[in-house]
Amino acid sequence: MSRYEIIKSYDEKKYISDPPIIILNYALTADHQNDSVLAQIKFQNLSEKEISALYIHVDTYGVDGKQLEGNKEHAYLDLQAGQNTVFGSNIPVHLPDNKTRDLSIFCDKIVYSDSSVCTFDKPQLFQKLEEGKRIKDLLGGIEFDELRHVLKKESIPLSPDDLVTPVRDGKIWQCACGTYSVLEKCPSCLKTYDWWRSHLEKEYLVKSHEDRMKLEAEQRAHELEIQREKEEAGKRARIKALKVGAVVLGAVLAILIGRQIYNHIIVPNGMYKQAMALAEESKYEEANDILKQLENRDYSEEKINAGKEKILASKYEDADECVKQKKFKSALDLFSELGSYSDSKERITDTKYLYAKEQYERGEYDKAISAFKDVIDYSDSAELLKKAEEDRDKAVLETAYNTGLQEYKQKHYKDAVVWFADISDYKDACYYLGDCYYQQEEYEQAEKELSKVKKDSELYEDAQDKLKECKKINTYNSALSSLSNGRIAEAKKALESIKGFKDSDEKLAVADSIISEGFIGTYHNTDSDHSKEYIQIKCEVDISNNERLYSVYKQNNKEETIYKNAKIIDGKLVAFDEIDDTNPNAEVDEHPLKESTNMFQPDKSIYNSNGGGTGVSGGGSFISGEWSSGGISAVVPGRLDYSTYTAGEKITYEHQNGVLRESHTILKKRSDNDSVASNDTTTFEYEGID
Repeated sequence: MSRYEIIKSYDEKKYISDPPIIILNYALTADHQNDSVLAQIKFQNLSEKEISALYIHVDTYGVDGKQLEGNKEHAYLDLQAGQNTVFGSNIPVHLPDNKTRDLSIFCDKIVYSDSSVCTFDKPQLFQKLEEGKRIKDLLGGIEFDELRHVLKKESIPLSPDDLVTPVRDGKIWQCACGTYSVLEKCPSCLKTYDWWRSHLEKEYLVKSHEDRMKLEAEQRAHELEIQREKEEAGKRARIKALKVGAVVLGAVLAILIGRQIYNHIIVPNGMYKQAMALAEESKYEEANDILKQLENRDYSEEKINAGKEKILASKYEDADECVKQKKFKSALDLFSELGSYSDSKERITDTKYLYAKEQYERGEYDKAISAFKDVIDYSDSAELLKKAEEDRDKAVLETAYNTGLQEYKQKHYKDAVVWFADISDYKDACYYLGDCYYQQEEYEQAEKELSKVKKDSELYEDAQDKLKECKKINTYNSALSSLSNGRIAEAKKALESIKGFKDSDEKLAVADSIISEGFIGTYHNTDSDHSKEYIQIKCEVDISNNERLYSVYKQNNKEETIYKNAKIIDGKLVAFDEIDDTNPNAEVDEHPLKESTNMFQPDKSIYNSNGGGTGVSGGGSFISGEWSSGGISAVVPGRLDYSTYTAGEKITYEHQNGVLRESHTILKKRSDNDSVASNDTTTFEYEGID
């Protein structure tokens, strides 16, 4: 399936009368690649003023005739459409709904080349324009034949078959030749509306026929009189020698013979002449019918065959004339009817080739491709077929490019992206695609496309300026992302490359401060038995206000615990539990923990000199420990009843296997039933790593 498919075409003419513009035809085309529907509209400017821009909008309707939501505005720009100029058919209008099966087309505004603008109180609907009826359906045989003589006499190179009745609608009138105009004389045939109306009336044609027949009869009678006088002069000498009886006998015989001559010679000869006359008028079927009647009259077989030959020759000449006039389809019909006459079969192939070339030259590439395939082995058809396919692809690209450009100029950037995205390598489409992304603040895509603009392009310098801006914005956004996700060193490097851009210097100062504090980093377990365990400290920044949020990630046997409530207090990193332990008004009943704190030194040591916790349900710090010669001790909170201890007393908790686990200092004692976080865990040795 090809990308584009015409799903409905309209040949009816539509118009607005002031200023006079007509729609010659329009079509709906499916774009299968983008699952959309396009409208292609062919306009003709009948006004004397040259149009530079035409603004329209369309209402769309579904197959059920119901109006679809939304309408589509479109502008035809840079037109230079003078009087009688046709335009617009090569610029598709991208419709908002792919279920569209009919249109109403409105004119919103017209801009002329002299900078004047035509506006309307309300959009002007293009209404159906009355079209003339075919003359051949209205006239009888005599009138229709007479019209052929009238056209010949007036040197009008048209066939009666092509004529329609002239009609007028306001300023606009359709000539009998089919041309629409607002001028007094048709620009094609140079005849006026009134001339055609009078010369196509039946009464006129009948009288014209009668006058012509009378004149031809008078001419024939005059010619016969001259001939008779010559014949009479010769007869007089012979008649004198005849006797009266012989004269009478001769008269009787003449009557008898005359009847035979009339029935068997004069009538058939007249029919034969009529057949030949019909052949000259290209009425071949009627001519052949008469020859068949002559065969039944035992007319001269030699003359009948000669007549048939003359009909074939006349038809061949007509076919040849059709080729010269580039009426290739009519020529093909005639050559096909001629069968094996002369070189008709060869002429069929030749005519198909000429038709294919004509379609190619007119830009009807699909028709040309189909026609060239039909004569692929003839002349240079294979070569031209390839060119037609290449030019069709270029035409598709050009159509997409022009449509995208129209949408771009109207600042319909999303619609323009649809067209430019598939043809970014064509002409400067990459620039316009990149700028569409740029205008929509999609800077990563913009940078990708703008970097493709070639140095020899007129848009290269502008592309480079936008590209530099995109790179700074993308670097800045990447830095903010790194800063807000705790990748501080990465953010610092990016911000250093765009100093002075927006608030990069301010964000860089935040990153430098975080790094200089020395808290962030990863602490690995040096115990080989627990080498997969570690503690990671990160700092994420709220980029809206530069507030820092430190987080502690604890990894133990692939089970991760995350604490995101650490802050810097008095130069130390303190991690709080679910409520703020620094709040002196917090009630114990609100949370089992109240005084739990965890301190992280700037040198990345972890200790609990004033850590611990109290609470009715126990509790403790999520990381606790104290300095020892071996490094840092980290514990998993447990529970330990300390009702027998007093505040300030240092206790030692031993695991069931008797191994020393931790020393803990009791801060205070609330009641004999209170408990404190125990240290039921293995001692971990950590080292700080950036």
